[in-house]
Amino acid sequence: MKGLKLIVRFIRMLFATNFKSVKRGKNLAIAPGVKIYPSKFISFGNNVMVGRDVIISTSQSGGSPISIGDNVMIAHRTLIIGGNHEYSRTDIPINQQGEGRQAPIIIKEDVWIGANCIILSGITIGKGSIIGSGTVLTKSVPEYSIVVGNPGKVVKSRKE
Repeated sequence: MKGLKLIVRFIRMLFATNFKSVKRGKNLAIAPGVKIYPSKFISFGNNVMVGRDVIISTSQSGGSPISIGDNVMIAHRTLIIGGNHEYSRTDIPINQQGEGRQAPIIIKEDVWIGANCIILSGITIGKGSIIGSGTVLTKSVPEYSIVVGNPGKVVKSRKE
């Protein structure tokens, strides 16, 4: 039975994305429907769980790499989106202006990200933080914070 579970896990990972170029630690659990691209700019630590229908995507240039630390849980339907579009010129359509602001997304260790969150380019989530379901992160999060809302706001420290 354990062997069958490993085979099913492998098949899920195979169809979720191209895992050949993903840097990953031990015990990466990927639920069905996860999309990760371009995978060569995305890395996972040890003991990471990624829930159903999560999308982890960044720019093709690698200007917004995504790093996910050890012991991170990412719940269903979360979007982690690196990169951006340039939009400063009005004489050229936005889709022809190339990449805009590029900055890494860093999710430190021991973080829990609730369902349906959106994490944008340039965000660092500090160690031990909890991001409540439905939160849209537009600013970095200090260590051991509990963050909720749109835009995300720190409502409590886990150290208190």
